[in-house]
Amino acid sequence: MSSISIIIVNYNTGDLLIHCLESIRKQNDPSCQVIIVDNASVDDSIAGLRSNYSEVQLIANKSNLGFAAANNQALGGTSDDLLFFLNPDTELQPGCLKAVREFMACHPEVGMAGPAIYNADGSPHDSMEYSYPGSRYGGRQFDNLPGEIAWILGAAMIARREVIEAVQGFDERFFLYAEDIDLCLQIRKQGWPLGFIADAGVMHIEGQSEKKLPLPMWWSERFILNYFSLTSIMSLMLCEK
Repeated sequence: MSSISIIIVNYNTGDLLIHCLESIRKQNDPSCQVIIVDNASVDDSIAGLRSNYSEVQLIANKSNLGFAAANNQALGGTSDDLLFFLNPDTELQPGCLKAVREFMACHPEVGMAGPAIYNADGSPHDSMEYSYPGSRYGGRQFDNLPGEIAWILGAAMIARREVIEAVQGFDERFFLYAEDIDLCLQIRKQGWPLGFIADAGVMHIEGQSEKKLPLPMWWSERFILNYFSLTSIMSLMLCEK
């Protein structure tokens, strides 16, 4: 059975994080390791963790390093086969971890996969996309990438350690947003297709983990160069207006 680490980046979402951790406890999976990277929260997140979740490995940063860099920090604290990147505003549904392990064992060709994501009211939420933003402007550069799934929603992503190591983790030039798209692209460029785990359910209270963040650095030079030409960016901006 593959070992698994759940990695959660937290920033002032202590109330949501409690529900997330309780949902992990209910999986009854003692072999699962949980690593939380706290990006200098000023709420009671750290106090709550130290009081009630001694089993959790905590990395407490003195400043907000951003989502990508914080996830990379956690990689040094685990040697597990599977890495489950999870937002604090999520809750694992019954049997989620069991389904994750079974899927990844049965599909060794898949480098990273996403679970089925649901809204708080139980309605399904899109958890993957089959094209990249602005891909119509990218010519044929995406034609030979493996698999049909282009990218997975960053709220919940399960990856093989060897794959994350091969792409050298998240690109830390992304502070928040688009790092999931970039990571998926780099994984596919390494020859690994992405997968979807229909039997692994995750509830996502969308947008809650970003509410208290300062204005993020949404775009990096690498993201722009990968997906858009200058002309396409201007065209998209005009369309949005």
